[in-house]
Amino acid sequence: MIVWHNMLNKIKNNSLVVVFILFSVSFLHGLGYKKIQLQNGMEAYIIKTNNPIVTHVVTYGVGSMEENSSQEGLAHLLEHVMFLGSNRYSKDKLSSVLKNAGASYNAYTSNDLTLYYFTFPKESLEQFIKIEADRMQWLTIDNAIVENEKSVVNKERDMYNNKPYSVFYALVNQTLYPTTNYGRSVIGYPSTFNNLNGSDVRKFYEKWYNPNNAKVFIIGDINVDIAYELINKNYGKINNRTNDYNRVNYIEVPYQANITVDFKEQRINQDIIMKSYLVPSVISDSSVENQDSYSLILLANMLSSHSGRLYKSLVLDKKLALDIVVNYDPYTKGNTSFSIVVVPNQGLDKELVFMEAEKELTRILASGFTSSEVKHSAKKIRDQMEYLKELDSEYLFSLARYVNAGLTVEQFNNLGDNLYSVSSNTVNKVAKDLLSKYFVIAKASKTK
Repeated sequence: MIVWHNMLNKIKNNSLVVVFILFSVSFLHGLGYKKIQLQNGMEAYIIKTNNPIVTHVVTYGVGSMEENSSQEGLAHLLEHVMFLGSNRYSKDKLSSVLKNAGASYNAYTSNDLTLYYFTFPKESLEQFIKIEADRMQWLTIDNAIVENEKSVVNKERDMYNNKPYSVFYALVNQTLYPTTNYGRSVIGYPSTFNNLNGSDVRKFYEKWYNPNNAKVFIIGDINVDIAYELINKNYGKINNRTNDYNRVNYIEVPYQANITVDFKEQRINQDIIMKSYLVPSVISDSSVENQDSYSLILLANMLSSHSGRLYKSLVLDKKLALDIVVNYDPYTKGNTSFSIVVVPNQGLDKELVFMEAEKELTRILASGFTSSEVKHSAKKIRDQMEYLKELDSEYLFSLARYVNAGLTVEQFNNLGDNLYSVSSNTVNKVAKDLLSKYFVIAKASKTK
């Protein structure tokens, strides 16, 4: 599975070492967690709930960002190979364990993260910790396995390319991020991808799949002390192959002019117009207490929600658009995009609809939002965050991604409260600042 960034919507020495573990316990909004820091650099987060189905997540701080131009698709290819067997768990044995435990599993690769998860009955916790620890240090990699899996990935790419909107969004991504690898294809292109071999996969694996570049997250009805012992026993003895990761630049160069992308395709059956600004993420935000990025979260919610002004004006009142969507991904390592997507009503001229959307967006951002509007939006997001904590797996997937990006558990759990503290004056200043930025306009329409 692959996650495309910001689109409509992824040892050689096995001897036991002495491990010193530091841990802290916090209780936030009813969710208690224990953080464990192993001597080899791995972090583990254990969250106790009443759910008998446990979710176990491992994240590695690597994705397509870390590939060079001849390696496109390598991080995603390695994700596939991770399910094809390791020293103690062959592909067949892993399949048998999954079936017998009634487990589900998957993974995804994105620009700056690769995430793996298993969900299983709590009695199987030790088994799945052993599986992940074995895959982290003793993955089976050879040319035959890699060549076979490349054919699987090529079929996946063909399915992706057969969807015209997917091709459009990939093109938009390249335009939004011309100087950083956020514009790089996660799945790669055949011209370079087909040249990858087992040696390439092994080198990438040995460089990036180390405990000091990994985080483990476990949630469910588990004994925290037992989980601590299992983590210590299985992950703690894994040695790092490297401490030098030479990460690439995550910060995109600001646009120097407005850019237009016009995509025409015979299979397009619904016009789309997207306007995107380059903005800070929560991670790259240099404003005091992340006020700028928090304001952008609120703006995205207020503009595109069904009670939002832009949606009500264009969809409900003027009936010019079928839908209005605002995309803002605040948890990338570098800067990100704030995108307004307009889906015109069938039969209407998309250029006229977009001109009206432009005027309405400018009017709304220039006039600003009231304090009650901002508080209402913050409360809605805060309520959604609280509800998320009732859904163990979904909560853990989100938490894992955000912690991998550099945030703390406290920052994630307190996001709703932090948004509630943002004033309307701050939101309106950020809204007006958007109007002064250069932007990218991307249009998708049917070939005439």
